[in-house]
Amino acid sequence: MRKRNRSISIRVSEQEYEAIQKKIQSSQQTQQSFILNAIEGAAILTAKDSKLLKDISMQLADLLKQIKGIAVNINQLAYKANAYGELSAERQLKEYSLQTEKLRKEADEIWRLIRQSISQQRHTEP
Repeated sequence: MRKRNRSISIRVSEQEYEAIQKKIQSSQQTQQSFILNAIEGAAILTAKDSKLLKDISMQLADLLKQIKGIAVNINQLAYKANAYGELSAERQLKEYSLQTEKLRKEADEIWRLIRQSISQQRHTEP
């Protein structure tokens, strides 16, 4: 037996029908999944927005990996400083500082893209 055994039929004008079909096509979903997602309050994203969010996610993952690498290097320097009572890697620390600043700028750009994507979404009250 089918899990979804109920059917709903509604009447819409020609303009409403065209608007719905246009949104369904831009979302690259089936009509059924589009309508069910809309009913459940899920954000209906265009394929372009979905790709943008995937790209942002990948950039954030890469950024996190780089930050973890810098943190490991700084911890190693701190260990040596504590063990020997001095820090002989001032050049390395300056390089880590430059890398960290670069990553901060990348993170700022990623957050700008996220805010831009969010501001383009239309929010509806349940």
